[in-house]
Amino acid sequence: MRRLLRVLRNTLIVLVALAVALTGFTRFIHYPNPIAAIKLGLAPASKTPTLMPWHTIEPSANPIEWPTSTEATPDTVAWKGKQIKWQDFLDRTNTNALLLVRNGVITYEYYKSGFSESSQLPSYSVAKTMTSIIAGQLIAQGKLKESDLFIKYFPELKNGTSFDRVTVQSLLDMQSGVGVSDNYPTGPQGWGVAIAQMYATTDLDWFMKHNRKMAFEPGSKSEYRSVDTMMI
Repeated sequence: MRRLLRVLRNTLIVLVALAVALTGFTRFIHYPNPIAAIKLGLAPASKTPTLMPWHTIEPSANPIEWPTSTEATPDTVAWKGKQIKWQDFLDRTNTNALLLVRNGVITYEYYKSGFSESSQLPSYSVAKTMTSIIAGQLIAQGKLKESDLFIKYFPELKNGTSFDRVTVQSLLDMQSGVGVSDNYPTGPQGWGVAIAQMYATTDLDWFMKHNRKMAFEPGSKSEYRSVDTMMI
């Protein structure tokens, strides 16, 4: 009995020490606490927003209703080299909601069980379009210039490299060259990848301070990168 108690005590001590160490490590790298980080790393993309901080954007006071019609969906779709049923495709991709719009008309709506047209869902890369629209409005108002350097607004990030030449224009055109590619990893093994760090970090300022290496010269080419929108 004493031996069992000793083993249990030692096991508890090890677990507590491990938890403290992991908590300290995640704080050091500005990640969520260990349990939250593991949940975030293992969750499918459609479920990660419930595990992260978020805020609500109030809807327009004068919304415009879209016209609707009914359009049949295909019986099967191509998925990973083979044809599968339409509903199987929605299930396998963990789709919570799907809206098809053709020529300004909503032709199909799908909501997973537990979701509806009034459910709050993440915008993901739709936010890129919204961000560009807001930037365009600021430019039209004279509050922002396309030629403005990024470091004009964040001088503390100046580092003497071509990063200092990144402009608002290059960010809007996804031509900044900042070396955070959109090679999204899957599972915990990808937590060290820069794009995963940007997604999960609890401190974006800290992330940018440690991710200013350049993949190419600003304005030299276009490459889809979420970091450009995040910087805007």
